[in-house]
Amino acid sequence: MSVPKSRRSTSPCEYVIRAGEVDRLVGQLAIKLPKRWDGNRKDALLRTSDDILRESVSANAIWAATDVEREARLRHLTEAYCACAVLQVRLDQIANERPVRRYDEPGNDGETVHVERRCVSDSYLEIVCMEVDKEQALLKGAIKAERARPSHGTGLG
Repeated sequence: MSVPKSRRSTSPCEYVIRAGEVDRLVGQLAIKLPKRWDGNRKDALLRTSDDILRESVSANAIWAATDVEREARLRHLTEAYCACAVLQVRLDQIANERPVRRYDEPGNDGETVHVERRCVSDSYLEIVCMEVDKEQALLKGAIKAERARPSHGTGLG
């Protein structure tokens, strides 16, 4: 039995699915960056998106039966949320720097013309930023829901 779209709600683990999508999009973005970005900057970008995915999956894997487990889950959610903020800054750096690739193309007069094209289009960068924003909103909701849960006790008894 299917639920009409107007009555569907967000799944509590939607942030895990969205984290995978963010990681995929950032991986594709990293491939488009020029070779001079290899090394620290590209690795940092990929590491940050991987942190979002890892922390989201880790938070979702914890069945919070005790306060200690609840705190661990909340810590993973918070780490994923913070990684989203870091990723937004890294994406802003790419948007501001606008890396280009240089191509040699034959001109009208037969001479070689040097052409520069942006590595990442504005529309693709906007898609990635919107996905990160959605992920951050889902994580914020999960953090809020986790904090609103009643205490379970220490679980040490």
